[in-house]
Parts: sequence; structure tokens; C-alpha cells
Amino acid sequence: MPVFKPLERLFKSILLEIVSLFAGKPEIPVFSPDRHNKQNILIIRPEKIGDIFVSLPLVDALKHNFPEMSFYIIGSNDNRVILDGDPRFDNVYIYSKRFPNVLSELKIIRSRKFDCVIDLVCDDSVTSLLLTLISGGNGYRIGMGKQKYAKHYHENYQYRTDNDAHIIDNTLKILKTFGVDPESANRYSPPYLSEASKNIGEKFIVDLHPAGSDAEIFGINISAGADNRKWTEDKYKALINELLEINDNTEIVIICTPADRDLGKRLSGQFGKRVNLIPPKLSIRDASAVISKLSLLVSPDTSLIHIARSFRVPIVGLYCSFMENHRLWYPYGQKNGVVLSESESDIRDITVESVIGEIKTVLAKADGVSSQTGRISI
Repeated sequence: MPVFKPLERLFKSILLEIVSLFAGKPEIPVFSPDRHNKQNILIIRPEKIGDIFVSLPLVDALKHNFPEMSFYIIGSNDNRVILDGDPRFDNVYIYSKRFPNVLSELKIIRSRKFDCVIDLVCDDSVTSLLLTLISGGNGYRIGMGKQKYAKHYHENYQYRTDNDAHIIDNTLKILKTFGVDPESANRYSPPYLSEASKNIGEKFIVDLHPAGSDAEIFGINISAGADNRKWTEDKYKALINELLEINDNTEIVIICTPADRDLGKRLSGQFGKRVNLIPPKLSIRDASAVISKLSLLVSPDTSLIHIARSFRVPIVGLYCSFMENHRLWYPYGQKNGVVLSESESDIRDITVESVIGEIKTVLAKADGVSSQTGRISI
């Protein structure tokens, strides 16, 4: 643990005690959406990219039902690459740990006088609570999965207790506060893609095979945020061999971060033109445009699973068994597609045979080709 981490936690705890003295919970019995006057809604999600993707269906459902509302979000340096420029939001604020910067930003945020603050950081978090108390002013406060800090929120929706529903379904429960039936919401909310990003995705696919080709394009993501969620090189090689034998028209795209590009080159270099490495220096939105064109994606438990499913691309995901998180974060809308490690700490014990078996199951359950997307749908 970094030496300054305990000091940071101590400072936040002290600051929370001080802020709590001056930011008591306003007496608001229920939140009342006003269809005649503009209301400002703040979403708090200063976390990772994947956390944003499971939050977008809630934002889209609220915007659909209340087009007169304005939506703002507090993100992080990690997820701003997917938030900046997204027309869903009137403004994107970035939480920074640099003390002078965060105070200046919070002063601006608080001046908006938000009617409702939705803290989507699941579980107790001193950081998200502080952001809620300071930025929320006299607004209505909604939390997710709070225990110790639940008393600071007007409403608190659980996401682990007594249910194993997907995190998207649990997040959409918040619609009840706004008088909207969660079952009415569309669960698939792709990221905002500029025309330039869309063109990159189209061009990559066109260059991959000629027009009119009926090739199935399988993606394999070899990168993850931690080494314990990465497979071994020999298993990726064996997987590619097996996938190429499924169908003579199968083509494979290897997806990776710059840190794993050498591995991607080694893998793609061992096969012919049917195995291609994703172009270098793509933004996450450019990569999303490429992913949207895939017939199927194989990936460790990363944000790419949620990006792909937002486009309804079929997924086979490799998961650790830690806290049974796969029950909350599995590929949304699929009954199959999870390959679970027996280990709580890594996925290296997952066999190639089990992944191939799950791929065949997912493909076998396909209903055909979607008239909207032109891809396999499940």
C-alpha cells in the first residue's frame, strides 16, 4: 500500500465529519419530477470505464422519460475518455485528488444547485459521499448499496442484498424514484461515437475482407487491468487455432492495449491473413466502433465486455470466482457466455477447451442475424 494512502483515508474521514456537521440531510419526503420546469440531475461515478457503461441505461431512460431535465456527471481521469463530448451530459466534471483543483471544481458544481444527486458508487465510499454532500446542496440524494452511510441519503437501493440480478438491472431500480417502471427501460446503451470513430470501425472491417463477404469476425481481447485477469500466450495461440477451424470463413481480430501490443504481434504473426491485430493508437471510442462490428468477442472481465454488449455483440467472458462478481457483471442479456475460474485470484486455470465449448454454446443459441445490426443476436 502506498505510504500516503492511510493519510489520505484519515484526511477524508476527518473532512467527512466536518462536512456532515454542515450538510445535514434536507427534509424532502419524496423526489417530484417536474415536467414543466427544468431540473438539474447530477450523477456521481468517479470510477472506471466499465462502471460508466452499466450506468448509461439509467441515464438514457431518464432522458427518454424527462427530456426537459439536464444531466451532469462527476467522472474520473480513468473514465473521462468515454465521457468527454457525450451529448447525454450537459457537463462532465472530473474528480481529481489534487486538493486545490477539487475545491475549485466542487465550488462550481455546488453552484448548479442540483435538484437530485445520484451516487452510483456501489457500497460505502467516503469519496462519493463527500462529493454527494458537498455538491448536492439541498437536493434529493439517492445512493446505491450503502450500508454505514445510508443515513445520509433519502433513498438507498441495494444491489447485492437478497438478489443476484445484473448490476444494470439493479441500477435501473432507481427509476422507481422518478415514477418510471424499470422494466420499460432499454438495457443496451452504446457509447457516443463521433462520425470519425464510426468511419474507423467501418474502414477496418472493409479492409479486413471484401464487400459481400460472409466471414464471421471474432474478436479476442488479450488485455486486462491486472495480470491476474490475463490468460497465457500459449492458451491464446491454441484458442486462435481452434477458432480458425470452426469455419473457413472465420477471421480474428486481436484487441489489446499498447502494453500488450508485442504479445498481439507475436500471436498475429504466427497465422496468415485471417488473424489481424487491431490498429495502434486507437481511442477507446475508435476501438468501440471496431468492436461493434464483431460477430463475437472473447475477453477477460474488463470494460470491453460491457462495451460489446451495449452493441449486442455476443460475449464469452473469462471470470475469476472472487465474491461471485460474475453474477453481477456477466455479459448482459446472455444466459450463457461465462467461463468461471476455480480461483478467486486469477483466470489462468481456465482451459482452452472450456472456452471453445462456451463459444459453441453461445453460437448455437443464436437466433440468427439481427435485422438491425446484421450480426448474430442471442
